[in-house]
Amino acid sequence: MTYMQAALTILAHAERLLTVPELTAVAVADGLVRPRGVTPDRTMSSVLYRRMAADPDAPIINRAGRFWLRERPLPQTEPVAYRTRPARHTRPSARHGASGHSETTSRRATTLPPPPLRLSSDVLRAVAAASVTRATELRPDAARTRCRARRRPRLSATGKAGGATRPTRRVGPSRDR
Repeated sequence: MTYMQAALTILAHAERLLTVPELTAVAVADGLVRPRGVTPDRTMSSVLYRRMAADPDAPIINRAGRFWLRERPLPQTEPVAYRTRPARHTRPSARHGASGHSETTSRRATTLPPPPLRLSSDVLRAVAAASVTRATELRPDAARTRCRARRRPRLSATGKAGGATRPTRRVGPSRDR
């Protein structure tokens, strides 16, 4: 399941607007997504914001950093102010150079908050069944194709079976002259 599909599933069953870390925590805790990196909340944020920027009729809306489904009415118990702290304004520091960005590309691992809600087992079963159905609809013979590809012998440059051969190492003139 993609991050977008997971967010839509979670927001369909949520009772209040959710932040990106909350959405990601529920998705990871319920096994809707399997993050490969150390910052799954940044991936979720990127997917949601890119979709909203690319599609003006996106199925999600954003209210002060919290997300909700466009087709559902907003909850009546919506708090007036979401943010308890003022927004942080940052300036580029001298150590980051003129661009304002650090030269390193490593990111700290994200600690997700406890999930604010748990999806019911019925919903999780339905999602799992739908993803299996979707996968078989896309490529019903995918497993058989992979097996055939593994069994097919590789041909070398000369056309003989037995795998690719390494190119012979070119030996220069002898230095024993």
